[in-house]
Amino acid sequence: HETAGDHDSSVAFLTKMLESANKCGSMEDAADANYRLGLSFQQQRKHEGALDYFQEFLRLCSTAGDKVGEGRAYCSIAKCMQSLGNNEGAIVNLEQYLELSKAMDPAGQAKAFCLLGNIMQQEGNYEGSVTYFEKFFDVARTLQDRQLLDTARINLGIARGMAQMDGFMDTVSTDLSSLLQWKNIRLPF
Repeated sequence: HETAGDHDSSVAFLTKMLESANKCGSMEDAADANYRLGLSFQQQRKHEGALDYFQEFLRLCSTAGDKVGEGRAYCSIAKCMQSLGNNEGAIVNLEQYLELSKAMDPAGQAKAFCLLGNIMQQEGNYEGSVTYFEKFFDVARTLQDRQLLDTARINLGIARGMAQMDGFMDTVSTDLSSLLQWKNIRLPF
């Protein structure tokens, strides 16, 4: 685990790296320093500071035409926004990440679908979460990654169960006598 002193020295080093990159005019190194500073702040749960660095990282990657970097930036910004309670902003950034990953990064596409499904589920939008987790599952099947496929299968099952929970609870509460009658006459295991 990183201690506060390690974090401070890491930030100091990365800040010097950023200053040097800016002096030299190295956009690639400046982007890298911004990304690493964002990660460092995010790890310390200083999400607003991390967000500033990730947004600068996005700007630099966009200017340089670095699509992979843009995708990482959108995903990182989305995680910060979600941590700050801004799910709407997180969704917008994840949809941007999804658009970039569709063309060249199926694993990134799967990650975006999974993160979007998680946000929908946290908001209680179970139908929306089922939709995203189904897409996550479909992409995961094509990647030949057993662990990713298992994760997709579990998330999809939970989302489908949660989507049907209200109907089940309505049935149980309105027809409790039938449920108890069935329970009393069924055969024990």
